[in-house]
Amino acid sequence: MPPGSVRAVTFQDFAQPAWQFVAVIFFLVPGLNCTWAIERIAGRTLLGNTERLIRALAWSAFVYVLASPWLVSIARRIHSPPSVGTTELVLAGFLVILVIPFIVGVVAALLRRSVPVQAGLRRLTTISPSPTAWDFAFSRDRPYYVRVSLVGGRRLAGSFGNESVAGSFPQPQDLFLEQAWELDTDGVLVGPVAESAGILVRQETIEFVEWLSLNAGGRDGQATKEES
Repeated sequence: MPPGSVRAVTFQDFAQPAWQFVAVIFFLVPGLNCTWAIERIAGRTLLGNTERLIRALAWSAFVYVLASPWLVSIARRIHSPPSVGTTELVLAGFLVILVIPFIVGVVAALLRRSVPVQAGLRRLTTISPSPTAWDFAFSRDRPYYVRVSLVGGRRLAGSFGNESVAGSFPQPQDLFLEQAWELDTDGVLVGPVAESAGILVRQETIEFVEWLSLNAGGRDGQATKEES
C-alpha cells in the first residue's frame, strides 16, 4: 500500500462497535447540519423528535445523492489502484458532513421563504410551512404598519420594515418596530413619533396585533387581526 493511502473497508469491519458508530455519524450528521442551517434562516418547525430524525435522515440521503459521483469514484479507487490519498478522503468527509449540507440547507430555507414557493405550496396543500400564525404573518416580504393592542387596553403602533424584527418559533414572540407612530383617540395612525429609533413590544404584554397597509398612514386602512 503506497504511503498516505487508505486501505479498503470490508463489511466485517462494520461488525465492530467503533465502525458502527462511525457509520451512524457519517450518515446522520449531514442531515442534522442541513436541518440546522434551514432552521437558522427559516425558523424551527413543530416536529417531534421522531419526525426530526426522519427529516435529518432524508436530508442526509439527499446530500449523499448529490455527492455520489465523487464518493463512488473514491470507493472504486480504494478497492483498486490507484489508491485514495488521506488528504482527499479528509476533504471528502469535510465537504459531505459540513459544506454541502450547509449549502443545501441555505438553498432550501431561501426557497421555503420565497413568495412563489409559498404560493405553490398553498395550491397543493392547506398546511402552511410556517410553524405558527405569528411566523406566517411576519414572514410576508413587504413592509406595513403594525398596530398593537396591549393587555390593559393601551394601543401603540409603528412601521415594520427591513430593520424591524419579529421573534420566531420557538423563541418568544417579541416585536421590534423600527419606527414608532402616534395614534389618535380612535386608534388612527397620525404620523411618526419625532426622533423615534424604534419600539420594543414584549410578548406577554400583547393582546392582539393588526397589520395595516402603507396607505393607512394618516387614516385607518384595512387591518388583519390575529390573537397573540
